[in-house]
Amino acid sequence: MEAATSRQRRPYRTASSSRPASQAARALLGGQPGTPSGTRLVELMHPDDLVGFHRAWDRLAATPGGRAEIECRYRHDDPGPWRVLELVAHNLTADPAVEGIVVNARDITDRRQLQQRLTQVEHLEAVGQLAAGIAHDFNNLLSVVLANAGLLRQDAEAGAAEREAPVTG
Repeated sequence: MEAATSRQRRPYRTASSSRPASQAARALLGGQPGTPSGTRLVELMHPDDLVGFHRAWDRLAATPGGRAEIECRYRHDDPGPWRVLELVAHNLTADPAVEGIVVNARDITDRRQLQQRLTQVEHLEAVGQLAAGIAHDFNNLLSVVLANAGLLRQDAEAGAAEREAPVTG
């Protein structure tokens, strides 16, 4: 009972108070290995992603044994566009060996960029197929128009020849 009571009194570190716990995490988020970060993860997040992150985190914190997958954009030390971070968090607060939420993170920015390029290529391919179909249909219509124009020309030439022929009789 004493262990459970002390655990209940211990405040949980929330996402807003968590800091990278390893050199790999600091490197992922842009800090130099071996130096304390001092920056909370939520301070690096894109403002539009904060509400969804906090909602998922609160749900996870309320579910011992639960798991959450969270994707968010974050600012890296290097200048440039927002990076995309995939977080997989496990609520191990009920595990006496851990008593916390363990978060594994990876930068999936390159994967997202490749997916966007693939989507663009697929879109261009669809537009190309549509254009080819329209060109084929237009060619079919144009062939009918040209064939009829050729017939009209032949009829007109035959009619002109008959009008120019001397009348005998």
